[in-house]
Amino acid sequence: MKFFGAVYVGTYAISMRIFEVKKGSPLITVESVSVPMRLEEELIDSRHLSPDTIDDVCRHINEFKEIIETYRCDDCRVYTNPAFFRLSDSVFIRDSIKRNCGLDLTILSNSEHRLLTYKRLTAHPEFANMAGDGCAIVNIGGGDTQITVVSEGDLMTTEHISMGAVILYDSVKNIPENESKKRMIMTELIDKQLNVIKGRRSKKKLNNLILMGDYARETYGKTKEKKESIIDAKQFLAVINDALAFKNEDIIDFLNVSDENAELLAPYMVLYKRMLESMGVKRILVPEIDILDGIGYSYALEQKLLPGERDFESDVLSAARHMADKFMSYSPHIEALVKNSTLIFDAMSSEHDMGSRELLLLKCAAILHDIGKFISLTGSPTISFDIIMASEILGLSHRERFIVASIVKYNATPLISFPDSEMDEETYLIVSRCAAIMRLANVIDRSHKQKFENITVRLSDDKKLIIAITSEDDLLLEKSMFGQKIDTFKNVFSITPVLKHKKKVV
Repeated sequence: MKFFGAVYVGTYAISMRIFEVKKGSPLITVESVSVPMRLEEELIDSRHLSPDTIDDVCRHINEFKEIIETYRCDDCRVYTNPAFFRLSDSVFIRDSIKRNCGLDLTILSNSEHRLLTYKRLTAHPEFANMAGDGCAIVNIGGGDTQITVVSEGDLMTTEHISMGAVILYDSVKNIPENESKKRMIMTELIDKQLNVIKGRRSKKKLNNLILMGDYARETYGKTKEKKESIIDAKQFLAVINDALAFKNEDIIDFLNVSDENAELLAPYMVLYKRMLESMGVKRILVPEIDILDGIGYSYALEQKLLPGERDFESDVLSAARHMADKFMSYSPHIEALVKNSTLIFDAMSSEHDMGSRELLLLKCAAILHDIGKFISLTGSPTISFDIIMASEILGLSHRERFIVASIVKYNATPLISFPDSEMDEETYLIVSRCAAIMRLANVIDRSHKQKFENITVRLSDDKKLIIAITSEDDLLLEKSMFGQKIDTFKNVFSITPVLKHKKKVV
C-alpha cells in the first residue's frame, strides 16, 4: 500500500488530494482540500503573476505539504494547467516554488492535461460501451474547451477550442445589454467555433456525450437520476434550460452552489446547452472525475499498482491515422512505411539507445509524413510540420509533438546542423536518428507499390545494415534511389545500409 499526494494549481483554486493506493484496488481518496484563488485575470489577461500572488501560491502549497507529510506519503507531485506556459515569468514561478516549497512544479501542456483525465475516464465502468457506440468527450474549462471523439472504441480526433467560461464571460461583461441578450451573444460566439468543428468532424454518428466541467455535476444532480449513471440527454438539457430561465443570482439557489465565481454560471450553462444541441447526442454521462483523479490514477498505473486496461499508445496511433485520413494521405504505403521503420529501428537497437516511446513517435511520423501534400506538393514537409504542431494528438506532450513534426520535416529536407537547430542535444539526436531511419524505410517502398513479400533487416558484425527483400517484381526504382538516400543514415549512425534483392521464383 502507498500514499500519494497530488497538488494542482488551477485557475480558480489550489487543490490537494491524498490517495491510498493498493495493488489491484481502486484508488481511495483519504483527504481532499481546495482553497479558492482567483488567478484567471493574471493568467489570461496580464499573463504575469504578481509577487504577492506567487507568495500566496507558495504559502498554500506549503500548507498542503504539511498535510501530505502527516500521511507519510510515498510521493508528492505538483501540477498546473497549460495557461502557465503563456506566462512571461513561468520560469521564475517554478524557481520560486522550488526554493520556497522544495517541490517541482510541472506545467502540463494541453494534451498532457487532457490525457491525465482521459486515462482515469477510461476506467469508468460505462466508458467502453459509450466509446463503442460513438462518443464525444467534452471537457470545458475557464479558458478553453476540449472535444475528443471516440468511435467503435478507437480514438479519432481531438479538437481544442480557445473558448471557455472565463473567456466567454469576459467577452460580454462590458456590453451594455441585459442578461438575456448577453446570453444570446454568448450563444453566437460559441456557435461560430462549433460550426468550424462541425464542418470537419467525422460523419460517424455520435450517440453519447461524456461531459466534464464546473457545475456539470450540480446540473446532473437536478435530474431525476441522482446516481452516476447514463441519462437521457433531453433530461439534462431540460435542467439547463430551467437554469437559464433564472437570473445569475437565482441560478445559484437553483443549483445549490456557492456564490464563488457566480458570474461564470451562465457561461457554463450556455456552453453545455450548445454542446448538447449541436452534437445531437442521445445519452449523457457526467462522471465525478477531475484532474486530481487523473493525476492519482496515472501515478498508480506508473507504479504498476493498477492493471493497464487500455493501450494508450494505440490511442495515439489511432488518432494519427484518422488525422492522416482527414488530409487524404492514409494509404497502404503508410502501413508499409510504419512496418519498415519498425524493422530498421529494432535491428538498430544496439546503436541508437532509443526505447518504446521513441518508436511510438517514429510510427506517428511515418503515418503523418505526407499530410502536407493535401495543401501543396511544393514545400509539403514544412506544411506537414506546421499542421502537426497546430493539431492536438491526445497522448503526446508538446515536446513529443515537436519531435514527430521535426522527423516528418527532415525526412524530406536536409537535416539542419545542431548549432542551428534550436533543439537541445537529446531532442536533436532523437529527431536525427528517427528521420534517418524513416528516410531509409521510405526508399524501400519508393514506388508506393509494396513490391516486397518479405523483408528482413539485420546488423552485421562488420557494421553494415543488411536489408534483404524477397519479391516477384523488379526493384529498379528502389535500387536506383537507394544509394542516393542513405547518406543521412550513414552520417547519423556511421553504418552503411546494404540492399539485397532475392527474386521469388513463381
